[in-house]
Amino acid sequence: MSAKKQIEIKESESEKLELAKIEKLQSDAERLKKTYSLKKVFYISTEDEDSGEEIGAFFRKPSLKEFSQFSSISQKDSIAGIQNLMNNVFLEGNKLVIEDDDYFLACMQQIESIVQVQASTVKKF
Repeated sequence: MSAKKQIEIKESESEKLELAKIEKLQSDAERLKKTYSLKKVFYISTEDEDSGEEIGAFFRKPSLKEFSQFSSISQKDSIAGIQNLMNNVFLEGNKLVIEDDDYFLACMQQIESIVQVQASTVKKF
């Protein structure tokens, strides 16, 4: 078998594995939405630098009370506020996303997509 054919086979296997991973995440997301009666769930992940393993977890949007707590804590310590929020809205997955400094720092930037406030308008008459 030629080297080119072997590369094609490896790429095909890699694509199949990636597709299976995405399908599993979609299935898990749908299950969590049903289990917790949620409209949306969020999957935040990073990659371990040494092993290449994906480290990820599912989160939900915060309640108003949780968002208020996040805002209050963030005024004094923004990192602590994000960590508190991530603990409060964690659904399932690898807790290292929150507990390990390297993974947390990599994933905390994505928290904005969870706390994003829906746009509104004001009309003056």
